[in-house]
Amino acid sequence: MERIVFKHVYNHLHMNKLIYEYQSGFFQKNSTVHQLLEMYNCILNSLEKKEINCFVFCDFSRAFDKVWHRGLLHKMKAYGIHGNLLNWFESYLCDRQQKVVINTSSSSFCSLSAGVPQGSVLGPLLFIIYINDIAEKLTSLTRLYADDTSFNYSGNDQEQIKTVIDRDLEELNEWSRRWLMSFNPDKTEIMIFSNKDAPVLKFCLNDKEIPITKCHKHLGVTFCSDARWNSHIDNLIISVTKHLNILRKLKYQLCRKNLEKLYLVFIRPIFEYATEVWDNCGIGYFNKLESLQLEAARIVTGLPIFTKSKILYEEIGWETLADRRKRRKLQMFYNIQHNQAPDYLCKLVPPSVQSTTAYPLRNGNDIIVPFCRLSLTKESFIPSTINLWNHTDLSLRKSDSIAKFKIHLKRLNTTNKDVPKHFLYGPRKLNMILTQFRCYSSFLNYDLFRVNIIADPSCFCGCNIETVHHFLFDCSLYIHQREILMNNLRWLPDDLILNVKLLTSGNPNLSYEQNVNIFKHVFEFIKRSERFLVM
Repeated sequence: MERIVFKHVYNHLHMNKLIYEYQSGFFQKNSTVHQLLEMYNCILNSLEKKEINCFVFCDFSRAFDKVWHRGLLHKMKAYGIHGNLLNWFESYLCDRQQKVVINTSSSSFCSLSAGVPQGSVLGPLLFIIYINDIAEKLTSLTRLYADDTSFNYSGNDQEQIKTVIDRDLEELNEWSRRWLMSFNPDKTEIMIFSNKDAPVLKFCLNDKEIPITKCHKHLGVTFCSDARWNSHIDNLIISVTKHLNILRKLKYQLCRKNLEKLYLVFIRPIFEYATEVWDNCGIGYFNKLESLQLEAARIVTGLPIFTKSKILYEEIGWETLADRRKRRKLQMFYNIQHNQAPDYLCKLVPPSVQSTTAYPLRNGNDIIVPFCRLSLTKESFIPSTINLWNHTDLSLRKSDSIAKFKIHLKRLNTTNKDVPKHFLYGPRKLNMILTQFRCYSSFLNYDLFRVNIIADPSCFCGCNIETVHHFLFDCSLYIHQREILMNNLRWLPDDLILNVKLLTSGNPNLSYEQNVNIFKHVFEFIKRSERFLVM
């Protein structure tokens, strides 16, 4: 029932453009990343103009619990919701009760005259309707994401900035008193972005001075007053490292498939949240992030630290983080170009080359790249993604849907490939050894000698070098074990060459069961050899 009501109310608000344009919470085609992109673009634009940009980040106290029911119904009526539907909403909100339960003890019930039901379908929509008029009297540009409220004003005149922000803080305070909401001054912060030394300004809310901070975390992203991402990436690295430490402890307890799932579900999303926003953090940080993904790949595959990055990515089948960032930016830009993003983002994209001239041009479908004075701006989302977009094939840009665009874009990436299913088979330690053989990064003497870990590549049998081929086919120490292996592989087709590649990688022309059968016998050979003391 709530879903049906939500659909009709949402359509009414949307079609009549009643919802505040910069409200990004709980609506289709809106996300935290969209708001963050617009905010950061606003900051960079002010730096390009050598202006001072003052941002105020406000915090509601228990926002969802303080929605005044009578005030909400009054606002719904003003937005054209009346008659039986308004009566239904009144019935939906009234006579609600709550009690507190701690262990086996509970309080008595008390009636509620405020608050929207959290966890419900309609709760977020009702809250958005209630705070929808918060920016009506503010001079600054206000942005809302559910109960996260921020506004900013930029210019060259410090006194004007202070006057505007002070007035807007007072208006905000008046609005909160009128509608029985309250802002928490202790969690409200101000940031000043400027190319020059930050001006000394003081602001107050409820007669309490608001602190001016150098860094502030908003919607999961840490902004700094220099518009760089040092603090955000440092925090991201700390978070990822903690998760990798947990994954490392499970290295020998879980199979490769489950380790990879843990990484892809719980760790890689940390790398990628809002990458479109902070993709101009610099090559130094990119290399640090890439090294963390390589560490995750080593944990999952069991390959040692001296394995080359290219071989590691070929074995694991993952894309580099840099390639994924480019793809995500292009996907976001596709949605913006096809009006599948908020209007405030669509308006930021410059016109096409063709729209500026009457003459037909070869690059007429390209987007004009905006001029940027600062390298920080040049590498930010809009300019850098326009460059990527203009170098993308026109037929791909004109894909019918985002799904097709994603598929075709993924096919262009040569680093991403499907890993054969049989690579995941086998006991964890044996699977790791076979993976090391396959990548020529094992703990056999020759592989260790190649990376200067030991000085002598010779085998214990007296042979000059102990390679994977020598271990599997020639070493005199394992003659009996090798005879068993060869007898067990007599079923192989005659046209297959019995070599290191077949024993360590299988063959794509064989079935999964046949490849697994090869691996089983190779595992038995490794165990019988006792070369690696695998139980």
